Amino acid sequence: MKTLLVILIIGITFISWKSGWLSGDNTETEESSPNLVEIGIKETVNKLSQQKSIFAGIIGEFEKESNELETVLESGKSSLIDFKSAIQEARNKDAEFNKVYTNWESVENKVIRMRARFKQLVDGADTFYTVVGERAESIQDEKLRVESLAFIQKSQLAYAEQLKKTQQAIAQVDAMKVKVDDTMKALEIRFAVDVIDKRLGEMFEEIDSMIETVIASLKELEIESKQVLGSIG
Repeated sequence: MKTLLVILIIGITFISWKSGWLSGDNTETEESSPNLVEIGIKETVNKLSQQKSIFAGIIGEFEKESNELETVLESGKSSLIDFKSAIQEARNKDAEFNKVYTNWESVENKVIRMRARFKQLVDGADTFYTVVGERAESIQDEKLRVESLAFIQKSQLAYAEQLKKTQQAIAQVDAMKVKVDDTMKALEIRFAVDVIDKRLGEMFEEIDSMIETVIASLKELEIESKQVLGSIG
């Protein structure tokens, strides 16, 4: 758009020179005083400024519309790819979905705490049995050392048995959680897509309206630019 303006200004200047705005009649120019030359230059500058003012308003309006369109598209792009915001909007609108989603988050937190506690138990037990075993081995009296090691072994066997049962129970939890997670993910997708479909529809309507505005501006620019071009022909 700015390129078009520059070309028109150059064209106006050239036509002005050819038509006598700048130079006037050659004979008169040679006989004119410097004051007349200055007046002619000022008139030319004024005419160019007038033409530039006409286009400045049109171009300003068109650039304003373009900037608004770019701003809306960028903000729309950011929100549309935000999966979490789509889920939150769906939760705000649907009480049942929000209820199961809240329960899902609660269960997830419970699983996280369970796993953390189990890891703490295993790490602590391993450390304890290592330390207590080394302590028993340091006993000089063979009988006491053997008895101590046997006592530790009995505890370790009981721990290993309970650990096996707990691991099996955790495996059941994991299997059930996979099924629930799959169902909840499917729900997430359905509700999120519904939200996005609505957002897309609203965005398309807004963009269609902007397109109409831009087309109207382009038509106006086309008419006015032809009028300006005809006035300097």
